[in-house]
Amino acid sequence: MAPLRERVQLIISIIAGIVIVTALASAPASPADERVGAGALRSRDTAPGELSFFERFGNALFGSGAPRAQFRGFEVPATPPPPGSPLDLEGGAGEHTCAVEPFSQGVSRDGRSLFTVSLSPSYPRAPYELRIGSLPAGMTVAFNRSEGTAPDRVRLIAAAAKDAHAGSFTVVVIYREIQPAGVVLVSTCRVNFIVE
Repeated sequence: MAPLRERVQLIISIIAGIVIVTALASAPASPADERVGAGALRSRDTAPGELSFFERFGNALFGSGAPRAQFRGFEVPATPPPPGSPLDLEGGAGEHTCAVEPFSQGVSRDGRSLFTVSLSPSYPRAPYELRIGSLPAGMTVAFNRSEGTAPDRVRLIAAAAKDAHAGSFTVVVIYREIQPAGVVLVSTCRVNFIVE
């Protein structure tokens, strides 16, 4: 099903590109475009009252009545994401966090140590998945539960083989929260293993 979604997104992107190019091609050229050629892409080459390339591009893409925000000398449309969308960070999405206790602990070679991963979701009873980042040679990590609903406290068991390299290693715990619409938001926390 994912390849179909990717194809649809590609087709939509191509159509949007064609619409933008057509709109830009049909926009009247300003005297600044004729005067400086390709240099008209710079905002300072546009005479007062004339639309620069970026303004024509923005109007073609977003319409001329969109609210605008200033960004390094160019105006870009400033439209907030819809409430509850994955981009709406003020609405709760993306605010899930995790923490490992203790952050740092010794792991004896041919032994293991226990840690606790505390999961705080962005909404109640949020489904989650836990994964671990890259591990040093000779180390293994297991969770007593790698899926469930948060808030939750999960045990992380770190084990070192007899031939594991000694040293201090910081590893990433990946906390994936599944939103109601199926969107997956990712947060990370770190844990430090001191192999002795």
